[in-house]
Amino acid sequence: MYDIWELGKRHGVVVLGISIIFVLLLGMVPLSAYAGSNNAQIPEFALKCYPGQFDPIIDPPVVELVDQFGTENVDLRPGFFVCEEALKHSDLPPSDPRHWTIYQLTGTLDFGTKVLKDQFGTETLTGTFAGALLTPATKNGQSPPNDQHLKVYGISGQITPGPVLVSDQFGTSTLIVGEAVNFLTNTFKNMEGDLKGPDMKCYAIDGETPPIDPPVHDYADQFGTTTVDPDPAQLFCVLAEKSSPTAIGGELIGIDTTAVLAAGAQYTAAWMIPVIVSGIGFAIVIARKF
Repeated sequence: MYDIWELGKRHGVVVLGISIIFVLLLGMVPLSAYAGSNNAQIPEFALKCYPGQFDPIIDPPVVELVDQFGTENVDLRPGFFVCEEALKHSDLPPSDPRHWTIYQLTGTLDFGTKVLKDQFGTETLTGTFAGALLTPATKNGQSPPNDQHLKVYGISGQITPGPVLVSDQFGTSTLIVGEAVNFLTNTFKNMEGDLKGPDMKCYAIDGETPPIDPPVHDYADQFGTTTVDPDPAQLFCVLAEKSSPTAIGGELIGIDTTAVLAAGAQYTAAWMIPVIVSGIGFAIVIARKF
């Protein structure tokens, strides 16, 4: 019979060689490959916004709006959209959805150039002045508490997310999501509201399967009560993070620091595993010599 200990001593070099080859191959594999794959998608908060006719027309007064870009007095004009809380990656609607009515305005504060990051990617955008205000509303006399005002700035994005499964109180459909067109930020209205909520990025809806044509509903907000007959949705909004671009060589370039840190961590972790395996290989050889 073979003595395993003697066999190990005799072929220690072979063991070491195999270990080194394994180390080199392992180091070339991305860290994501070690973790396996998980295709499960968790439902995520979103807004789905519908244009519609307000009857009777509500014509709000001049209000003071305060957001992260400054303070301005604006003359709100009649409403023309309603927004409904929705869930992305879900075939079930939110259990207690919130509602908003949207009023037109002409703002004077400039969005400027910002880096926006959301679940679809990161891009540097130059925006325009605000053009609308989301006002908390109740639908058919019943809605959860909501004091979140959102000011709407115009932007022009390049990312086109494509098909997305979305559910709200009107049904479930697959949206064909196009380029970003609006940025939403929390706003104080006449010192009412909260600036602590997340920003959102809104994309144009280029198509919907199956098409959803919502029924007539009664909406009430701080400016009055009206009946709205919504048309098919035109905007889809998701949570976003905003930062300022960094100047590199005279050019403004958006830097996703989270991605940079994650990439560094992946590279470091990917080479820690081969080092550990290499140590085990050397240990085997040394052990065989004594």
